[in-house]
Amino acid sequence: MIIGPYVQRVMSGASWKGDGEFPWHQETADDYERLFAWADRHGQFDRFLPRLQARPKERDATIAEIRAAWFLESLGFQLMSWEPAVTNRPGEFEVRWPGTPSIFVEVKQPTWESELTEAEKRGPRKQLPRYITGDVRSFDTRVEVRYAAEKTMGKLRRDRPNLLVVVDRLFQSPVKDLEVGDLAARLVGEAFIGLGGILCIDANWLKDDDTGVAYRTLFEGNPRAAGTAWEIPAPAAHALAAARTTAM
Repeated sequence: MIIGPYVQRVMSGASWKGDGEFPWHQETADDYERLFAWADRHGQFDRFLPRLQARPKERDATIAEIRAAWFLESLGFQLMSWEPAVTNRPGEFEVRWPGTPSIFVEVKQPTWESELTEAEKRGPRKQLPRYITGDVRSFDTRVEVRYAAEKTMGKLRRDRPNLLVVVDRLFQSPVKDLEVGDLAARLVGEAFIGLGGILCIDANWLKDDDTGVAYRTLFEGNPRAAGTAWEIPAPAAHALAAARTTAM
């Protein structure tokens, strides 16, 4: 496997070095190299580096944050700032669709470990690979998306557009599991007043031709946001919804 300079730098000082098989495949090694180089062009790689070298869960959550920012920029959004704080808890970054207000973005990465039974969490199962032959499970990814939204609400203010991006590592991605309308149905409750919408990104698989990571997405706006200051601007919402069919 050929490892690029950014991935080498991450691995050289990592607390998890020698533990596991990161970066797993040539295709994922190339994908991480591209993401880290992109972060460096934005002057953020050194800020991310300690988190990338921390325990694997923190490393993977940091990669999800970089991936979300990279993906939104690739759709045409402009990155406005990093670690914006509209409350006493900063978010990940701000983006803006041309000609519209900036959008406060929070990124969450729910993982398959959270879907284990309580007995499995206490036992050796969480140390094993995510997928095991013969391991049959039932899923309700709406539970994980709702929990991610609940954890996001304390960072939001209602005087500006707010977006939650879920870049999952679940047994089955919400992008595959949910139907159109499922996310909106999750957002209608009083608990989610202020959250303009949710974008789910499934980047768990390689492309069919093994040339990189496949992206699939699902976006839905909050029905209660219409006409409010925290609504995702219509052109931005259209771009996010269109990404479902144009994801690279």
